[in-house]
Amino acid sequence: MVPGLNEDIITEIPVIDLNDMNSDLEGTASKVLSAAKDVGFFFIRIPPEQKEHLAMFEKSQEFFSMPMDHKLKYLLKVEENVGYSAMRQEKVDPKHSTKGDFKESFNIGRLINEDPIQDLPPLFANNLDLIRKFQNICNTTVCNIMECLAIALKIPEDQGGRTYFSKRYLDDEAPGDILRVLHYPPRTGNDDDQKEEIRIGRHSDYGLLTLLWQRQVGGLQIQGNQEMDDPKKMTWIDVPVKDDCIIVNLADCLQYWTNGLIRSTTHRVVFHPDTLHKSRYSMAYFVQGGAIPLDPVPSDQIPCTPPTSPPFSTSGDYVKYRLALTYGHSY
Repeated sequence: MVPGLNEDIITEIPVIDLNDMNSDLEGTASKVLSAAKDVGFFFIRIPPEQKEHLAMFEKSQEFFSMPMDHKLKYLLKVEENVGYSAMRQEKVDPKHSTKGDFKESFNIGRLINEDPIQDLPPLFANNLDLIRKFQNICNTTVCNIMECLAIALKIPEDQGGRTYFSKRYLDDEAPGDILRVLHYPPRTGNDDDQKEEIRIGRHSDYGLLTLLWQRQVGGLQIQGNQEMDDPKKMTWIDVPVKDDCIIVNLADCLQYWTNGLIRSTTHRVVFHPDTLHKSRYSMAYFVQGGAIPLDPVPSDQIPCTPPTSPPFSTSGDYVKYRLALTYGHSY
């Protein structure tokens, strides 16, 4: 987690309906900013007509059921952050975890002019229309959240006003956004490496914000006492699976961008006793903010002095640095 100003204990995760922007824009914006500052996580309701996420889950499960030699043809390229990451290849918490994370994933880069930026497996390449629709839903949701933040922060019109964040996001020349489909295999009990309780270690997300879809099997937890770094004293709050909601969490670069006002909350995924022997599938849309400078937001609500200065000038450089640490590469 990037050091911030919010040290209060987290006790609950709010649910926000972005459709309320149509009838109560300022009230909805206030709820989004409060959740971003106080929790760093919130649920947003999925409009009933948006069913593309269900089809994306089906394609995800099809891919992970394929033979390993097929998946390894598309092995992750760390510099581009696209491709297949195998079991134990990623370690998001190198400080507290001695093993890699108990999961596999596939990263699809944000389509540019509706075309892929990578060589995709046929399963995904033959379903680009589905990916396009899903990405468009994600981008619309992201812009709505960013506009709520700008409205609640009362950014002056001559500085961009309501579109201060969203315009920079849409105009980003090197966005680096990633749609990641994930599979957390069940624990069989026959492997000593599987006796740990963690599916993915304690971490904060790297970029601006993340949209997360869960399906059936939970396990996501957020750390309630953010400033506590002793694993024995950390408190953890379960994030339930809500079929009509997706999860939004704010990330490191947005915390840097707001001089610590917005909270980048650490989280992890664990095995629960009732789902030990079930696979967990989830999908995350990571908004990275590649070329966006991490300059302070022009708002009277932003602290004048950051708790810690960004180690890099742009979101993209910071994300590359974090990825290098995660995969054990030098930067």
